Amino acid sequence: VNTLSIPSSLLPNWTLTQPLANVRSLIAGLTLAEGSSSSIYTTSVALRDQLVQLLLHAGCSASFCANGKGWNVLYQDNNVCPEVSVSRHVQ
Repeated sequence: VNTLSIPSSLLPNWTLTQPLANVRSLIAGLTLAEGSSSSIYTTSVALRDQLVQLLLHAGCSASFCANGKGWNVLYQDNNVCPEVSVSRHVQ
């Protein structure tokens, strides 16, 4: 599992001023990087809080829970956030 585990990782302040389509794309990319469909892991409390704010800004229900030395930021799409699907084709 890929993680955003660098303690100094923060989203740029301008992420919350972007059009919702861009915010949803960012959420989709972060979720896809995690290999998940509705959660993002981080060890940074500041990034955890930013992610919750970003998800709420996008119209998602967001929460977090402790997971080892970090946090899982969980969200529900509420028909607003993008569905993230991963498919791999092996030949």
